[in-house]
Amino acid sequence: MEDIIERASDKQFLQAIVDNNNHIPDDIDYFLFLEALLQNFASTDPQLRDNLTYSVLAHAIIDQDSQQKLTTSQVEDLLLTCIEEDHLFYHIGEAGTDTVFMRSFSLLIIAAILFADAKTPRLSE
Repeated sequence: MEDIIERASDKQFLQAIVDNNNHIPDDIDYFLFLEALLQNFASTDPQLRDNLTYSVLAHAIIDQDSQQKLTTSQVEDLLLTCIEEDHLFYHIGEAGTDTVFMRSFSLLIIAAILFADAKTPRLSE
């Protein structure tokens, strides 16, 4: 598990994924890797957060071929994680801090999940 967390925050590794059409290597637990990526949304590094993490996560959720690698339950788990206090409501009400990144990017992933589900419904009501 620690290896997945380390890889999820390794900018060179993530750049290699982006450069390879956002294909996550087959030797990585797909769902655990996506979950680990969510923590990068708290980063103040725009390359890690915006260019790499968001790109990989959004592609994994929206791309039809990538969607096949996630079960409906796993998609629901990602959605529930994004709406938790540690994501969508992370330090809500604070002013002058960088906590807005976690909230904003969590919302973007929620939107990606709902967009993908509108195209191919699989989430429960």
